[in-house]
Amino acid sequence: MNKRLRLALVGCGGRGLGMIDIASSFNDIELIALCDNNSKILKKASEKFPKAEVFDDFTTMLDNANLDILLVETPAKEHAEFAVEALKHNINVMTDIPCVSTLEEADELWEAQKNSSAMFMTGANPNMQAFIRSMQKVVKKDLIGKPSYIECEYIHDCRCYWEETPWRKTMEPIIYCTHSLGPMLTILKDDLRYVSCFDTGSHINNTDDQHDLMSALFRTEDNTIVRLMVSFINEYPDSHHHYRIIGTKGAWERSVDYGDGEQCYFYSKDIHEEQKFYPTSSGVLLNEYIGNPNAKGHGGCDYALWDALIKALRSNEKIPPISLRQGLQMSIPGIFAAQSAANGGELTKITYPWDK
Repeated sequence: MNKRLRLALVGCGGRGLGMIDIASSFNDIELIALCDNNSKILKKASEKFPKAEVFDDFTTMLDNANLDILLVETPAKEHAEFAVEALKHNINVMTDIPCVSTLEEADELWEAQKNSSAMFMTGANPNMQAFIRSMQKVVKKDLIGKPSYIECEYIHDCRCYWEETPWRKTMEPIIYCTHSLGPMLTILKDDLRYVSCFDTGSHINNTDDQHDLMSALFRTEDNTIVRLMVSFINEYPDSHHHYRIIGTKGAWERSVDYGDGEQCYFYSKDIHEEQKFYPTSSGVLLNEYIGNPNAKGHGGCDYALWDALIKALRSNEKIPPISLRQGLQMSIPGIFAAQSAANGGELTKITYPWDK
């Protein structure tokens, strides 16, 4: 029988506790350590998971806890530093998204992964949605042809989370592009290479350091256009992810929910006689987890992340289901988009660590 994988969490807020609660439902996982520099948060976490050893110093935990996996659930702009140190200790890492908040962090994390024997897993739960898998199959079968235009929207009024996660107040929402770009980049052969982005600033609260909405237009080398809009301060009466793909043979779309649930539709001239949208798979939970009471977290996508990570670590190949490269592909464009917006929408070239 395989030994249980020894797991530690850094960042013991609500998201972190929810993730390790799901991880603990797997027989393969043993939660052995918790780390946070906030004593009240750490105490609350320890009360929920009393068997885990607690640390208020991250380096001390890495040096003494004999870890197999580190889960990073710190504020969004602090993910990379913890992942880098864990990789230097040859500890497998799963970190929430975005992977990095600066280009310097991207280079450092890329180098740490190259020099480590451990695996880095990008915790991009939107990539695990069943309707995304269905869309990928449609594209792989060449039913909509070459994608020439893609658009994504993430509208989520996050003001109710400000007390628990104050970093959300002033973060440029376009930096949180991963939820939208991640699923769509899986069908593109080329990286995003150019961006022009605009920022509305703060109309709702009239505060200099806040951003109601940001919209970016990206382009690949082969002239595929990707439009992205992200809003975290708004009076929009719903929270949703919207996706659209227009290809040379057809189209696919994830509709907005106006009360009857979000639906997916697609059209292909290769198989449809009439040029109109036809309903297609729109579920969130993957078929293999339907009926599993442990399949929780964002419609079961968080459970799917853990299952994929464990299977990868148990395999001989040890290939991460969502690699660091994929994580950087969906994180770095947001950094350049924020730079473009700060420069009034200036067209900006996007570079990646593997370009060097």
